[in-house]
Amino acid sequence: VAPGRVQTTIPVDAYTASAGLIGPGDNVVVYASPRQAASMDAATTLVEQARVVAVGRADQTASASSSGSGSRPLWVTLDLDRDQAARVEGASRSAYVDLALVATGDGKADR
Repeated sequence: VAPGRVQTTIPVDAYTASAGLIGPGDNVVVYASPRQAASMDAATTLVEQARVVAVGRADQTASASSSGSGSRPLWVTLDLDRDQAARVEGASRSAYVDLALVATGDGKADR
C-alpha cells in the first residue's frame, strides 16, 4: 500500500457492481444511495475514481478471486486515500453502495 493510501474492502451485490464484470486493476466510480428512499432520490458520488485491488465471493480468498474465474463479486477491495475510505466505509453501513466501471480508453471496460 502506497504512503497516504489505504485499502478497504466493502460488500457489494453483483448487480450493483457492473453486473459482476469489475476486476482487479479496474477503475470505478463509487456511489451511495439511501436505503430508505421515499422517492427517486439521486445517488451521491463518494469517489470519482477508485482503483480495484481485488474482488471475490464470500467463500473465496483474494488470491483465488483474482484468477479471472468469472464469478460475480460479493466483496471489492479498493485503494483509496484516507478521506475517501472514511466516506466509503460509512456509506457501506448506512446506504447502498454501487460501483460503475470507468472507461480506460484501452477497451478494457468494454468487456
